[in-house]
Amino acid sequence: MLYFSEHLESIINGAIYLVTSAVIIFLGKLVYDLFHRKFKLKEELLKKDNFALGYAVGGYYFGLILALGGILAGPHGYWLDGVIDLLYFGIVSILLFNISSVIQDKIIFSKFSMEKEIIEDENPGTGMIEGGHYIANGLILYGAMSGEGGSLL
Repeated sequence: MLYFSEHLESIINGAIYLVTSAVIIFLGKLVYDLFHRKFKLKEELLKKDNFALGYAVGGYYFGLILALGGILAGPHGYWLDGVIDLLYFGIVSILLFNISSVIQDKIIFSKFSMEKEIIEDENPGTGMIEGGHYIANGLILYGAMSGEGGSLL
């Protein structure tokens, strides 16, 4: 009983961070749906078994989890400061993910329709490219948000 009471604060803080992270991931889903209105995610994944979209969306969620991990790994004091950081930088991460997706579609692959390849042609290679794009962005955000900078060496 003594062991449990000593770590009760850590357990409560972890639960608060877990619930906050779940809310941010749900917000990420809503924003993803807002940026991708041409298809219904549930229909494409469950009814049409679109593996290409599965790779892209899986990369999106994994990248978002990486970005949130960077926020949680960073320094913060009181639990409320951590929750505020998580909400603020989580929303910023979601916006950056979706803006980078638009940049990828319009500038990087301007002669190539990513959405057409993923939704209509169900091209798994294109889905992996988009998923990898989100994971790479998540790793960049993890590094940017995980703590204080230092020297290159």
